[in-house]
Order: sequence, then structure tokens, then C-alpha cells
Amino acid sequence: MVVMLLSMTGFGRGEVSDEQLALTIELKSLNSRYFEFVSKFPSFLNSFEDEVGKLIKKECSRGRVSINIQYEFLDSSNHDPDINWNLVEKYKKLISQLSEKVDANHPVSAEVYLNFPDVLKSQSTVDEKKVRVLMIKGVKVALKKLFKMRVAEGRNLRTDIENRINIITDKMNTISTLDKNLKINRTENYKEKVRQIVDNLNLDESRIIQEVAILSEKRDVTEEMVRMSSHIALFKSYFEPSEPVGRRMGFLLQEMGREVNTIGAKTDSSGVSHIIVDIKDELEKIREQVQNIL
Repeated sequence: MVVMLLSMTGFGRGEVSDEQLALTIELKSLNSRYFEFVSKFPSFLNSFEDEVGKLIKKECSRGRVSINIQYEFLDSSNHDPDINWNLVEKYKKLISQLSEKVDANHPVSAEVYLNFPDVLKSQSTVDEKKVRVLMIKGVKVALKKLFKMRVAEGRNLRTDIENRINIITDKMNTISTLDKNLKINRTENYKEKVRQIVDNLNLDESRIIQEVAILSEKRDVTEEMVRMSSHIALFKSYFEPSEPVGRRMGFLLQEMGREVNTIGAKTDSSGVSHIIVDIKDELEKIREQVQNIL
């Protein structure tokens, strides 16, 4: 069970060998909305591509994972190159037909034939069962190292995000204190403004209080503050997840952004407005980091 944030960025290398073959398998992962597997296998390993892709997807649910495989045959006596004479004869016949067609007689050197596709072939034969075991072993070693790096990167991301969430929490507390002070003075200020506006109208005190209540309601941010506090508490619970939480973190950040925007639109305090700008800046920095979280 995962009990930590994991980054989608990482690198892992697995080096394995037996008496005939040595493999170096490198895995590199980058952030992506979904899982992407990018591979280019040597021809004699092509039959394992699908199995390897499924194995990597099982361990890396999101991210763009690319694999690079280098190989070396250790028993060179069984891997000497040979010439595909049947193919040479076919190329020779085609060249002869082409020369007749274009009325040209251009001799072709032996070296040129060696550059034609598949003229050179290997005499080697590989034991597919043994190669599969070696291949899967190497991929698992690379995955283990990739995971280790993702853990380290995730730890760094958590430290940065947690610091910024704490900054946002402190700033929200400051807004809460300012808002309480504003509420104390707001009622009397609004009463005075209403009296000035309706000075020539014959309105009783109860009607003035009603109008003040309507104005005050438009400036009240209590609901937004409560929801913001709830979002922050839920966001913090994702710091020790039991499953990938990157997408849910991204969704919560959107919700936090909506609440902050509403508070900024409702407030009539320049002090609160300045704090809102700072909170938006912190949310944007967190959003950039969350894009790398699995």
C-alpha cells in the first residue's frame, strides 16, 4: 500500500545478463494526463513488447514512460554475420531488369549489396524462454529504481506543496480576522450610507435596517471561508495517500480557486484583496507541482 506522494518523473536502469546475452534496460517517465508507453525494441525482442508494456502500466498508472534497450551477445561464436544469398540473387535480378529498362549498364560493386536491406543476417538463434526471463528480470530492476526515484521526487513535491498550503492557511486566517473586524463597522457604515441616499425619503428605521441587511449579505464570505477550510483539510489528507491522488488534488485546487475568486469579488477591503492576490499566486504554484504527481 502506497503511503506517500509519488512523482510521475523518474528514471531507472536495469542491467542483467546470462551466459549468452547482456541487456541494459532504461526507463524514463515524464508527467502526462494518462498512461503512455513509448517503446522501440530490438527485432529479436519484439515478441515481448506487449507483455513488457502491460507490466510497466501495472506499476505506472499515469505518465509518459519510454523504454530504451541496449543488448550485447556475449557468445560471439554463435552470432557471426552471414549473407542471405537468395536475397542477393533477387536484388541482382532487379538491378539487371532496371538496367535494361533504362538502357544503362552500371556495374554494382559487392559492397553495395551489403547495404541492401536484410542482405546481412545473423546465424544466431536465441532461446526465447531464457530471453523472456532475462528481459522481465531487467524490466523489474529498472521499475524498482524508477519507483525509488519517483518516491524521492514525490517527497520533495510534498515538502514544497505542504509549505504553500500552510501559507494559504495562514492567509485565510488573516482574512477571517479582518472580516470579523469589518463586520463590526460594516453595519453602521451601511446605515449611514443608506440614510444619505434616502435622506429625502420618509423611511422608518426598520426599512433602513432591512436595506443594510441586504447590502451586508452581499459582502458576507462566511460560506466561502467554511468551504475553503474544508477543501484545505481534505487536500492535506492526500499527503499520505493509499492510491494515486494527483487528479483529485488538481480538482480540489480548482475548487479552492473558485472560493478565493468569490471572496475577492465580495470583499470591500483593499487589505483582503491584496491577500487574495497572494493566495492565487500560491495556488498557481501548487497547481504546477501537482501536474507532476501520480
